[in-house]
Amino acid sequence: MEPYRRSWVNHLFYHFARWVCRMLVVLLFGYRFSGARNLPAQGGVLVLANHQSFLDPILLGVPTLRRIHYLARVTLYRSWVFRVLTAPLDVVPLDRKRHLLSGLREALRRLRQGEALGVFPEGQRTWDGSLMPLQPGFLLLARRAGVPLVPVGIAGAYEVWPRWRRWPGPGRIWVHYGEPIPPEQVAQLSDQELLAEVARRIAQCFQEAQRRRQGRDQPPAVPKTTCYVDPRPRSSAQASVALGKPLK
Repeated sequence: MEPYRRSWVNHLFYHFARWVCRMLVVLLFGYRFSGARNLPAQGGVLVLANHQSFLDPILLGVPTLRRIHYLARVTLYRSWVFRVLTAPLDVVPLDRKRHLLSGLREALRRLRQGEALGVFPEGQRTWDGSLMPLQPGFLLLARRAGVPLVPVGIAGAYEVWPRWRRWPGPGRIWVHYGEPIPPEQVAQLSDQELLAEVARRIAQCFQEAQRRRQGRDQPPAVPKTTCYVDPRPRSSAQASVALGKPLK
């Protein structure tokens, strides 16, 4: 399959925007990251992170020279803030009610072209800063693409820009990239086991990011409750995806 192609103008704009965004999040929010070497330098990879704020796609992308594509609900495009923040990103619009499968096909195509795809499997931004149940929609991509899964924990973005606040405020943000789950391990796990494993890995990364953000020396134990997953899809379209409806 041919690689995903971009114009030189797109390349230039993206790297300029990445540099500007990196300077801004470091200066405004004391942004730091760890474990970025766990993100493979090339080849398809699925990046799975908890979702705290509108800043999350930027926070995932600025530590690495790799461009990360994103799945995003079409309803988010109603916000001009979202449109501005995601302008330089390779976003795949996802209409959960009418065209879910077409969006997933495009995401799968990009993974097979060797691109990195960022997904927030909680499906929405957190309401209180804690981890939420994972939705099963990413399972089809994880199995069909045959790529590593990289868990990521984002800490502090909720305090900076919670969903109920119109504008971001002061705070400190840390992002931690965990060790990849190889495709061989993905193939050996059932859907429920894979959901639980991804939830556990994201919870570990979140706790590590919290620890580093707060300057603590000893890593805390990961509460079992943070690994809760909800296997039930929220629509009939998601049900067909969870059951493995073929993607062409």
